Amino acid sequence: MFSKRVYGKSQINVNSVCPGLISTPMISSDACRQRLEYFLGQIPMNRLGTPEEAADLVLFLASDEASYITGATVDLNGGSLMM
Repeated sequence: MFSKRVYGKSQINVNSVCPGLISTPMISSDACRQRLEYFLGQIPMNRLGTPEEAADLVLFLASDEASYITGATVDLNGGSLMM
């Protein structure tokens, strides 16, 4: 069980990344073409994310630059889920 007091006192940050559509071979297959076009229309940035962008976010959250970020859920989706 996650205990923010235990992990926080130990300077362990716990965050999560919720990726939207990321350009992968599975997403780019011909079988998904029509669905993909529909979903691209729902993304304000009008493109898929890249695996590198997802990796960069995870790398940032694991870096010293994000040392005060904990308990966060980061949506990586080109703006398709804006609150």
